[in-house]
Amino acid sequence: NDFAEKNKIQIVSVSPAQSLSEELYEKTSVNMNISAARYEDILRFIYDIESSPHNLRVDQWSGYQMVSSSVALADDSSKDSLKETISAQIEINAIYFKK
Repeated sequence: NDFAEKNKIQIVSVSPAQSLSEELYEKTSVNMNISAARYEDILRFIYDIESSPHNLRVDQWSGYQMVSSSVALADDSSKDSLKETISAQIEINAIYFKK
């Protein structure tokens, strides 16, 4: 996805959520799990989705910070390093108006 690449977002998973058909429109939802290094990247990703020329909107999202530890071996000692990532769950809806 261009929006994800532009905003340094890693898409972890995408799954269909629900479809709704009304007299004047159809709405299709997907759930997306993403991760990024910064909250700002996720907010720009959401902004780009909602500002696109397509009828897309983010109905819900929640984010949380994850910290993971890794050990890097140097020549004479081992060092612990912490890596922080922001994970988010997003519900995106596409709305199609019937003619």
